[in-house]
Amino acid sequence: MKYSEIKLDRNSPEPLFLQLAAGLHNLAVKSVHTGPEELLSERELADLLKIDRSTVSRAYAELKKSGIAVQKSPRKLIFAGDLVRRQLQPFANVGIILPKQFSKQIEEDYQIPLQYFKGIIDRASENSVSTIMLTLPDANTSPGKIDEFIAGLSHRLIGIIHIGNRSISPDSPLRKLMRCEYLPQAIISADTEYSNIMQILPDLRPGVEKLAQRMKQAGLYEAGIVSPHTDFVPDNTAPYFAYNCFQRAANIRNILQDNGISCNDKFHLWNCRTYQMCLKNLLLQIESRTLPQLYWCQNDEIANWMLRAAKETGLQIPQDISIVGFDGVNIPDNHGLATIKMPFYEIGATAFDMIWRAFNNRSSLPCEPVLVDTGFIDGTTLRSRKQP
Repeated sequence: MKYSEIKLDRNSPEPLFLQLAAGLHNLAVKSVHTGPEELLSERELADLLKIDRSTVSRAYAELKKSGIAVQKSPRKLIFAGDLVRRQLQPFANVGIILPKQFSKQIEEDYQIPLQYFKGIIDRASENSVSTIMLTLPDANTSPGKIDEFIAGLSHRLIGIIHIGNRSISPDSPLRKLMRCEYLPQAIISADTEYSNIMQILPDLRPGVEKLAQRMKQAGLYEAGIVSPHTDFVPDNTAPYFAYNCFQRAANIRNILQDNGISCNDKFHLWNCRTYQMCLKNLLLQIESRTLPQLYWCQNDEIANWMLRAAKETGLQIPQDISIVGFDGVNIPDNHGLATIKMPFYEIGATAFDMIWRAFNNRSSLPCEPVLVDTGFIDGTTLRSRKQP
């Protein structure tokens, strides 16, 4: 920083230490681009400006009191890394990083991202914060251009929420952004190795335990998993993020078993990526006489395929077999479907809350993932009572 630009008026009624604190603050706002900057020692700055060291000491104390500077060690005082963003109010913005074009994201992902967006946008507007949809630079963008892009974000945004990644490896812009520690970042429904990124995940246990309770009320003690994957530990090839949905089937099975529900391997249907595969696998299971009392499906779309397949094979729902989905998104075919409700809206709103909290107080960053409870929606596809 150009400390020589600080002008102190000894004839002003305003104390010198307050003038100095204001001058340092203004310099920092103009100078900080890529992270926190260390201030000169009290002695060095006093000698440079030809003022008493006690004046510098009081000015530094004022900066620390207001949160503009942070004491990193007894001899190291730095300006807060988010100092520039503190100037963004009252016209603050939060960025949402999209892995693909917005319209494609909605159409191709069955409108599920829209449920997250609603929570983010609603909660942001409640706090007079606008949302900006952002696309990262191309993966082959030069390092200098990537730095410029990230520096631009730090001057425009209070923080960033990641919806997903572009499944590109290496993705230099994403990797460099995720390593940026001075810009608050959150990721929804996914794990990441970057400790500076806040994680918001669904807590499956509340919803699954309610399902298990309903099953036992209906005399159902067997459950099969219907999944598009090949087994309980699918290959999560997406770089940088580990999507929570890849562990969903294993976690659901474990919770059901903890609650006294049998999830024998012979009950499960794998590779159910299409309706035709659901039908084929169901026919094989009927032929081998290994039908469970209930199928839990990886998502509501697969649950609807299973309902179609059951009808085509002559099975009665829920008399012969019960079917339960996962998501709880309002789609045309979901009338009457019993399903575990994913808290999309609440996860989106919580992601914004965490960014907002970090923007206002960096010391409040959570060390562990924040969990949001799932729920359970009862429906006609789940048997209501014990059969004689």
